[in-house]
Amino acid sequence: MEVNSPFKIRDLPDNGWSVSWPGYEYNLVNNSRKAQNLLEILFEKIKVDEAQLAVRRETWSEDKSDILHVGLAAWCQDKGGLSRYLSDFVVTAVKFGSRDQAERFKEQLDQRLMWRRMGGTWK
Repeated sequence: MEVNSPFKIRDLPDNGWSVSWPGYEYNLVNNSRKAQNLLEILFEKIKVDEAQLAVRRETWSEDKSDILHVGLAAWCQDKGGLSRYLSDFVVTAVKFGSRDQAERFKEQLDQRLMWRRMGGTWK
């Protein structure tokens, strides 16, 4: 039985792929610990060389966003600083170069959400 996932994979016009999610209920980043979790998934589990995050500020309109690029070297040098900086944004999607990376990321998110709904934690 497949769980109805709020996380969606999209084929982008520039030959990339994204994983996005709706609204604040599924906002993956609203404090520095959650930002660090997101970046750990991307760099340590999915093994990206650069995280490309669609971000917006709480004060921006829903249709305004920007792409924040975070390189692996920057992540290795200052995990805490990057996590604190990223927690100031609403992350609405993550862009990937391959569908395989997008699918593995979505799988990680689905598993973590299921554990959270069951009252546990996923690490």
